[in-house]
Amino acid sequence: QWYQRRVREVEEDEEEEEEEGWGNKTQFLLACIGLAVGLGNVWRFPMLLHENGGGAFLIPYIIMLFLEGVPIMYVEMAIGQYFRGGSVVSWERIHPSLKGIGLCSLVISSFLCIYYVMVIAWILYYIWVSLDNVPPYAGCEYTD
Repeated sequence: QWYQRRVREVEEDEEEEEEEGWGNKTQFLLACIGLAVGLGNVWRFPMLLHENGGGAFLIPYIIMLFLEGVPIMYVEMAIGQYFRGGSVVSWERIHPSLKGIGLCSLVISSFLCIYYVMVIAWILYYIWVSLDNVPPYAGCEYTD
């Protein structure tokens, strides 16, 4: 009897919970763009463009973007939406032995987050130092 009461309580709780979702399509689109565009796109991509032939580099980049990048991103979003979970839950629901793939992606994402925070900290530090009246490179204390 206690089991049946508990099942009823859980069912009532599930009915009361609203299904989470995006407010509108613009929110979803901006979230996807925010996840896809990172520091590398702003910081490193112009350098790679310059080193690898300028505008000619854009042609293979755009081809690979639409042949590989966008389809993989779409599949990842579809799997996450289908299983209603993150990478660990999704891979575990596909097959329990694939849970390690989700854990690896979680660890890699954590390392990237730490890396991005460090880069942003350096940027903020150097901006702060540059606001000083006398820049640190104005003179050299080791010369006569």
